[in-house]
Amino acid sequence: MVQYDASERNNNLERSNEHLLSRLAATLKAKEESDSRYAQTILNLETAESSNRALLREVQDARAVVTRLSAHVARSAGWEEKISALEEERDDLMQERDAEAARAKGLEMKASSLSDKCGESYSWVLSTDIAFSLQIIFVSLIADGCL
Repeated sequence: MVQYDASERNNNLERSNEHLLSRLAATLKAKEESDSRYAQTILNLETAESSNRALLREVQDARAVVTRLSAHVARSAGWEEKISALEEERDDLMQERDAEAARAKGLEMKASSLSDKCGESYSWVLSTDIAFSLQIIFVSLIADGCL
């Protein structure tokens, strides 16, 4: 029985050894898979860190742009009111110009009318003056006995 026990014990040890070897192989395989996942995780973290740095640079650039635009907005705060006031002044000046142009046209028409009346009056004066002069000459000729 001792031999049987030793043989059985040897078989049990071999089975236990095979079982331990199998567990060791499974553990080594799991460790390799874990190492692979760990390496991939490290790679993913480095990629994420690189992306985060790039995003931080973009955020800093965007902040600089916002700061610059805010300064532009602050400098141009009164521009809309100034533009509105200038547009209103321009409209007033255009209305004034149009009124003056209409007034000038009316004065030109009045001057033209007066010029026509003056021309008519001058013609009348000339014809009256010539007729009067002819009367004087005619009376003078009669008085002299020439007629």
